[in-house]
Amino acid sequence: MFEDIVWFLLLIPGAFVLGWLASRLDVVHWRIENRRNPKAYFKAMNFLVNQQIEDALQNLIEAIRINPENKELPHILAGLLQRSGDWDKTLSLYNQLLHRSDLNDQERLKVIFSMAECYYFAGMYSQSSQYYQNLLNTSYRQLALKGLLRVSERTKNWSQALSLSTQLADHKTSKHHYWCEEGKLVAISEGAKEIFQKVIEDTPKHPRAYMELARWYADNRDYHSAFDTLWVIFENMQYYAPLVCCEILGYAQHIGQESKVFQAVEKLFQKNRCVDFARTLEENGHSKPSSGEYFMQMMRQSESLLAALLWVQPFNFLHDEQKLVHKILQHKSQDLDSYRCSHCGLVTKKFYWQCVGCKSWDTIPPLRLGEL
Repeated sequence: MFEDIVWFLLLIPGAFVLGWLASRLDVVHWRIENRRNPKAYFKAMNFLVNQQIEDALQNLIEAIRINPENKELPHILAGLLQRSGDWDKTLSLYNQLLHRSDLNDQERLKVIFSMAECYYFAGMYSQSSQYYQNLLNTSYRQLALKGLLRVSERTKNWSQALSLSTQLADHKTSKHHYWCEEGKLVAISEGAKEIFQKVIEDTPKHPRAYMELARWYADNRDYHSAFDTLWVIFENMQYYAPLVCCEILGYAQHIGQESKVFQAVEKLFQKNRCVDFARTLEENGHSKPSSGEYFMQMMRQSESLLAALLWVQPFNFLHDEQKLVHKILQHKSQDLDSYRCSHCGLVTKKFYWQCVGCKSWDTIPPLRLGEL
């Protein structure tokens, strides 16, 4: 009994010692964790979630000061600086990071790629291209090729874009656009004609080369060839016919083929109540002047607000109430007469093969918003 009490009394200070050691270990662990991820880092993330960029920047700078060995924090800070458009500070930060001696090869490549991207978004394409070039023989090759392709598009170096697109499987569909852009640079020379004909031979189901070749013929006053070239779109690529119905009518007027075009557009309109078909038929004398017959057909079928605006446009509004109705129609349908990129959502009055916002190719449908 006495021995049990002795052992019990000996265990009490031992338990206190073990408890003290555990608490010290916990404090050391807490200090290590706090140094690895300082409190300022979590505050910065909180500010970032709440879109308080300036406060997030200040706390990230403090976190880097507390833990300068952390290699990810400078990348996060650079990303924030880039979002705020402070390219000089962003590049300076990447330069400091690049010269750190504790980076391994893969981390150094990541910094070089980030600098290339930063130069690109800052509009310094020459410097960006140099950094992308330095990555071509590394694990970042595919990303570097895509970066160089973007630079080529921005600088309109279409011959280089063509060369790069052959090395990127997911960009081969853009190749015919690069050829067409190259052909447009050659203008009215025979070289342009040969380029467009080659593109048609390679991609016979894409309408752009037909449209460019038709314009080349028209510039050289060969309206018969221009008409025949666009007629292929009317027969085989009717989805894109709204883009060229007015243009082909212009060529037809030079060669006395207006009735053929009107019949074709009328037939297409019955299949697809498209505002471009209706405009061609209404505005070029196929229907009675200002009758609005085709716009009315569109309204009956789809209750199109855009068609309603076009139908009332020729009217001479005398009363305030009528003017108010017209004003409301104009306001509500102002974007319906536009095109929209399916990739980024950019709305534009003009049709583009390459979206001027996200720079994607073939992402703008040839139909107006009021018809989608």
